[in-house]
Amino acid sequence: MKASGPSRWTGFAVALLALAIAPPVRASDPSPRVAPPPGVGGGGVFGIIASDPAGKPYFVRSDSVPKVEGQAYGWFIGVSDSRLPVSWVETLTLPARPASWRRDGSSPTSRMSISPDERSAVVAGEAVPEFGVIYHFWAVARGDPAGQYTIVVRIGDGREERFSFSLQAPPSP
Repeated sequence: MKASGPSRWTGFAVALLALAIAPPVRASDPSPRVAPPPGVGGGGVFGIIASDPAGKPYFVRSDSVPKVEGQAYGWFIGVSDSRLPVSWVETLTLPARPASWRRDGSSPTSRMSISPDERSAVVAGEAVPEFGVIYHFWAVARGDPAGQYTIVVRIGDGREERFSFSLQAPPSP
């Protein structure tokens, strides 16, 4: 077995540490602050960010998102292990118009556009893959409707990944 010394894993650990201490850039685009799950390969995975008893965040594959304000959810998609940016366009479709989107039809952020029926948001991004993976996360906001959601991500090379999940209200006491 060959000793690897400071390798890609060291860089990855440094990148994760930087993500862990960096504040989220936007409320709708929080850093996942976790390592991508193993086995992403050339596909995509969807899930939530959970915390262990010590408060350390980790990714959980899931098709159910708790309707708790601030709960992070999103995807990791395996792409080539390149140092070149990969462009992507994501469409998030909700079961109903969320109360958190502006009533005047304007977008909550400059990177987001809202559909005329106010049930879909489109966000475009570009990212240099980290160990062959790109990602994007959202956070549950007050007024997000419970029900079935879909996310469709179109990668610059024409590939498309689809994710369906439900936002579930917590059980009544």
